[in-house]
Amino acid sequence: MAEFVDYDYQSESGGGKFLNLKAKGDKVTIRLANKPVVYFVHWLDDKPVICEDSKTCQTCVIVSGFTPEEMKKKENSQLRRRQTFVWPVIDREDGGAKVFKGGTNIFLAIAEFAKDPNWGGEEKDGTLFDVTITRTE
Repeated sequence: MAEFVDYDYQSESGGGKFLNLKAKGDKVTIRLANKPVVYFVHWLDDKPVICEDSKTCQTCVIVSGFTPEEMKKKENSQLRRRQTFVWPVIDREDGGAKVFKGGTNIFLAIAEFAKDPNWGGEEKDGTLFDVTITRTE
């Protein structure tokens, strides 16, 4: 049951609902529960900022004026608009429902299997098979 609490409330600790791979080499096996939600972000001051429209976003406007050489600088490349995908998943380790966030490479790898009739069937369904993901960076 939901309730209002004071700021001295002691929250219960426990696993979060987001599935995180913290270190290089960490692995997780999941079952996708639905199609992903996609959105775009810029990284500003080491924090993600959602980009709703590349035509009206101030950061997109600034980045579009950079030369390719300027974009190679680390501080400028962080400003680039990046696609992010979020899936509801079942964590095969504990059976819990969680949220998994991944980039374009993970999406493309999953899409390849989902579009294969031997894996995703005629419906191109990514929920028909388990996926093991390993953090590589």
